[in-house]
Amino acid sequence: MIRTYPSNKGVPSFDQLQKLICDKEDIHEPPTTLFSVENTHNYHGGVIIQPEIIKEMKGFSEKNDLKLHLDGARIFNAAVSLKIPVTEFTKYVDSVMFCLSKGLSCPVGSIVAGSKEFITNARRYRKMLGGGMRQAGIIASFGLIALEQKWINRLEEDHENVKLLAEGIETSDLPINVHKPETNIVIVELKKKTRIFKIVNTLGKEGILAFNISKEKIRFVTHYGINKDDIQYSIEKISNVLNKFLSE
Repeated sequence: MIRTYPSNKGVPSFDQLQKLICDKEDIHEPPTTLFSVENTHNYHGGVIIQPEIIKEMKGFSEKNDLKLHLDGARIFNAAVSLKIPVTEFTKYVDSVMFCLSKGLSCPVGSIVAGSKEFITNARRYRKMLGGGMRQAGIIASFGLIALEQKWINRLEEDHENVKLLAEGIETSDLPINVHKPETNIVIVELKKKTRIFKIVNTLGKEGILAFNISKEKIRFVTHYGINKDDIQYSIEKISNVLNKFLSE
């Protein structure tokens, strides 16, 4: 059973969070055993939850006899942006997951890490659910290369490109709010009601893939293979498409 919580850019109010915890003695409710946090936070535009906040979350978890899990799909983006080792985030958690197939550029793959006991149980549950893959060594070879420091450091290119994209769109004098990016994601919030699905589809026809995360917000992500020329092309096309639909 999952219970979601409100947050300020991924950081919850611990007082509010306390009220969501189910008493383990109450047989009418599933007991709360896990606290999960996402870093960087996707729907808040790739914002970073600072290591000191993760430390506070660990303290809260221990006080309430909870395990702390880090959904770190883009955790290396957070580390590169702050110029600190990724272990500054992971040292406070009981388990962590991160993607090889996002910023680290692999064709496929994610990793879950934790204690030996945790991984033993994870493998059992994977088997119970029909998971597993033969010849997975081919996929693992991509992952080993992705975890080399030069590929991790390369993420800074994505961060620089997304800042250029955000600045370019923001100067287009349109009724939009461009959220300031912290990593490789930028959110464009429309101040005027319009056909957001039509905007996304039109951008797709121009070769720009985006995702509407709500009725007012569009998410753009930079990644390996996108260069500064692509960014300039995207700024022009995005501005033209937004101008067309927001001026109707």
